Amino acid sequence: MILDARRLGEKNISCDICLVGAGVAGIALATRLLGTGLKVILLEAGGERYSEQEQRHFDGQVIDPTTQPRLDRYRIRQFGGTSTVWGGRCAPFSSFDFGSRPESSLQAWPITEAELLPHYSRAHSILDLGEYCYDAENCLPGSIVKALPGVNFEEIDDTSLWRFSLPTDLGKKYRRLLASSGDVCVLLHAPCCELNTMGDGRTASTASVALPGGDRLKVSARAFVLTAGTLETARILLLSRNHQAAGLGNSGDQVGRCYMTHLYGTVGGVRYRGDPRAVRYGFETSHDGVYVRHMFRLKDQAQARRGIMQCCAVLASPPFGEPSHESGILSAAFLAKGLIGRRIPVELLGPNQKVFGVTSLSLHLRNVVRDTPATATFAIDWLRRRILSKRKLPAVELFSRSGKYDLLYSAEQFPNPESRIQLSERRDEFGVNQLRSEWRVSERDVVSIAETHKVFAAEFARPENAICEFDADWENLTQNIQRQASVGSHHMGLARMSERPESGVVNRSCRVHNTTNVYVAGAATFPTSGCVSPTLTIAAIASYVADSLIANYQVALPDCRMTHA
Repeated sequence: MILDARRLGEKNISCDICLVGAGVAGIALATRLLGTGLKVILLEAGGERYSEQEQRHFDGQVIDPTTQPRLDRYRIRQFGGTSTVWGGRCAPFSSFDFGSRPESSLQAWPITEAELLPHYSRAHSILDLGEYCYDAENCLPGSIVKALPGVNFEEIDDTSLWRFSLPTDLGKKYRRLLASSGDVCVLLHAPCCELNTMGDGRTASTASVALPGGDRLKVSARAFVLTAGTLETARILLLSRNHQAAGLGNSGDQVGRCYMTHLYGTVGGVRYRGDPRAVRYGFETSHDGVYVRHMFRLKDQAQARRGIMQCCAVLASPPFGEPSHESGILSAAFLAKGLIGRRIPVELLGPNQKVFGVTSLSLHLRNVVRDTPATATFAIDWLRRRILSKRKLPAVELFSRSGKYDLLYSAEQFPNPESRIQLSERRDEFGVNQLRSEWRVSERDVVSIAETHKVFAAEFARPENAICEFDADWENLTQNIQRQASVGSHHMGLARMSERPESGVVNRSCRVHNTTNVYVAGAATFPTSGCVSPTLTIAAIASYVADSLIANYQVALPDCRMTHA
């Protein structure tokens, strides 16, 4: 069932499992628990529809606005969370991500790729990603599997793929199932402001939900799982201090630290001097009808030998937010996206770029007018493959007659303890502390991206690759990387998985250290960020945590059913 917490009437309810946050992790976890006999309450701070008023509850303090947008950007306070606006791009973390990387001074994840693999398969079903296949040879029809035919690499893998969801809005996909369930109760407009613990501070007894007028709804449960997204997860832990002054799970001062995102940008480009029609620059359809796209990344051995962070890249059209591309198609896409600016990923807009400006608007309109025939032809194709299709064309990528493309990278960040969020003295309308964000990009992050591009350049410069060339502004390389560095839509860390509480927040089961019944599911638990989008791994972690809950709590006690107290 789906209810509005503001209209319950009751102030105390109970269940077996309380999930805090109805985004990707929360809904994936709730649906996995269906049929287990466990009674579940799923708390969602927002409503079923997007609301600017609700979104303002995400406001907070940003220390450096030049590198980080407002805290209400790239998060959605709504049933379905960011799955209501995402682009659908997915890839799993690799064995290299999960393993120890002594050359980079990175410890291994407490769990292995093999342990998460069955949960990745479940996540594929949840996110409508088709078969679990990420290499071009097995996914794509035909014999040509390389993005740049005839170009051969020793240290670069150019046959790995991204896969794209419909994109699936989990709120819409699972609404009817959850609404008709007798085991799961979704409470809307139910922002959790803290978890209250018993006298020893190790066992959570209730989740406190803020209601209008200063009232609080108390949700009792045998176990609690924070699935509220990275930033809100850290906020709830820091606010939960009735028996732990520094916050729940924060005995090692790790909650809120190692704030990671993915660094995006373009500092170089590729020119293919063969037949430009042979370049696989955009979106292709795999054997099972799912859109896929080639990526370039260093092979594991090359990565480990250099001790640098992960970085992958795709061939791309110029950023559509820059009117200097003079393409009516790209400008039309930008103007259309501008109408729903909150949906634009930072990797598409470019760093620190505003959605609209008077000069920018006029230049984009000029491009559309000058390029009307091509824009009209594209609009018809876009209507068919994007607007009217259930599985939507992910984005706009244009064929280059000259064979020249930007190389758009997505890079891993080193988990820096000084990159962090804390509680602000400012409070929201419920009297709850807002967040204060101090995200940082380090010299190590910038150097890693620069070193990766030097490998790209060396590989393209090999004699047998004369059909292709790579160009970059080498003199200003690190400055350009630094200039483009900003926080995007992928928030990770802050409640990292670790063997010991001194180095993280949750253990290998994703249970908060030194607690008996508090778990975290989502990107907050990631010890490292990898260079691929986190959504698939978020859903896999949710499935992984669900199995722990089933194993530990499925035999429900007679007095622990979902009831009104």
